[in-house]
Amino acid sequence: MKKLLVFVMTAVLLLSLFTVNVSAAELSIPKALTAPVIDGSINADEWANALTIDMNQDSLNWVASVNPSSGNSTFYFMWDSDYVYFAADVKDTTASDIVPAFGAALNSGDGTQWAIYGMDSTEGTDAGEQMLFISIHPKTDSGDPDVYEHFNLMSQVSDAKIASAVNDSAYTLECAMPFSTFAAAYDNGFINEIKGVAGQQWKMDLVIMDADGSDQSLGTNAAWFDPSTSNVYTLSDTGAGIDPAPAAEETGAADTESETPATDAPATAPQTADMKIASASAVLLACAAAVILLKKKR
Repeated sequence: MKKLLVFVMTAVLLLSLFTVNVSAAELSIPKALTAPVIDGSINADEWANALTIDMNQDSLNWVASVNPSSGNSTFYFMWDSDYVYFAADVKDTTASDIVPAFGAALNSGDGTQWAIYGMDSTEGTDAGEQMLFISIHPKTDSGDPDVYEHFNLMSQVSDAKIASAVNDSAYTLECAMPFSTFAAAYDNGFINEIKGVAGQQWKMDLVIMDADGSDQSLGTNAAWFDPSTSNVYTLSDTGAGIDPAPAAEETGAADTESETPATDAPATAPQTADMKIASASAVLLACAAAVILLKKKR
């Protein structure tokens, strides 16, 4: 099965009618301060300061290109210890006659793809061991979006969260890809383990699948099947998204008092024996002053 899939991917490579020179970049994925709501609507606050990647038609390397029509599209990434968060805003005004099957639809229909390499990967043709290939469709023949890994796990990513919105001019999708998926792929022979920790790195090509009528095109932001041209992604501790309210504002009265002990004493009137002693001393001093004044008058 793997050999068949590799053959299909290689055939797509051979269909490319031109060669481009692509150089790799190093990109940082910021950490989500609050997990975005996966509802298919890209909220500006939830995705504020996320890694933003332009996927414009003219900047992509189109393989098997048949007059693609995707416009100015944007991908977003964040992470936390459990998930890689991904959002895509893809402009596409041409209707597709190709409706991908739910699960296992390789290079089919409208959607996005990730080609993920380990940092030790040297070639893309060793699919499953040196490359993971994930398709994310906004809509399939079931009416639902899907997330599928083709070469290693060869299955739906059942623990992924995904939602999308599709109209006549664009589609948006949001996905939370669990790091447990990468752990399972590593256990199944993938070259490197990818964990949800700051400093983790991997290489990745990003792809737009564009189906116009019955014509299928694929545009990638790197050279096809070549990890040496793939961008390097590093998980960063830099925060992104919605900053949650400080904990002090959400605690009860007891917690507030324990966090601000220095303000307790002067903030309330003394109600102890010290107050009574101070009052008595003041009375005695006043009486003594009165006696002294009487003596002076005499």
